[in-house]
Amino acid sequence: MASVLPAQRKVAIHMSQDARKLLVQVDRRKVTQKLEAYLGHQLTRSPDFNLSAHDVVGLNSPMRHAILGLLSIPFESAGLTQGQRMISSAFEDAFLHSLLFDIESDMSPAIHAGAMSSACPKAVRRAEEYIEANLAETICIEDLARAAGVSERSLFDGFNRFRDMTPMRYVKFRRVHKVREQLENADESTSVSSVAFDWGFNHLGRFAKDYANSFGEKPSNTLHRSRK
Repeated sequence: MASVLPAQRKVAIHMSQDARKLLVQVDRRKVTQKLEAYLGHQLTRSPDFNLSAHDVVGLNSPMRHAILGLLSIPFESAGLTQGQRMISSAFEDAFLHSLLFDIESDMSPAIHAGAMSSACPKAVRRAEEYIEANLAETICIEDLARAAGVSERSLFDGFNRFRDMTPMRYVKFRRVHKVREQLENADESTSVSSVAFDWGFNHLGRFAKDYANSFGEKPSNTLHRSRK
């Protein structure tokens, strides 16, 4: 059995003396970022998980495989290779996905509605597809409206209603997440400025502010941590 135990709350757990325990600490910001990426818009808070026990670590559960995969990587060594960091990132992504989809939270309705709903208009999806295909290129609202096949006003209305942000804010949202992904899997030759420029951020001061607002840390901190 498994339970989600928020760090900010006191809990009492009763178990036998010979019980074996495995504790996995999860960064709340990463959970929120994963959910934001899935839902396609920014959130004002993190999901609040149900504290009751959940049988999510059975023999064939995705969460169990993700945990075992993470444990197989030698984090105690002096440093990870680029390949190990990529594998670690993949297992972490699988763990966060299982956490959000398999454990009930106050955001479960939105998560499952997002998995099943076709309510989002085709114009918004076409614009998103164009954004993903051209994320490292110059993108303007005229390009998005043309790709979506609707007027700029209709596109603004669609994004505000279904993504809770403007089309160009969504472009920045996707770019800053791409920067973070690259910084988290960086090597010794990687620099914050080069990655930022690659993803269309030409003003490093504004980029650093946007990054800190999104992730609660400086991009240099992310880069430094990935090199440890």
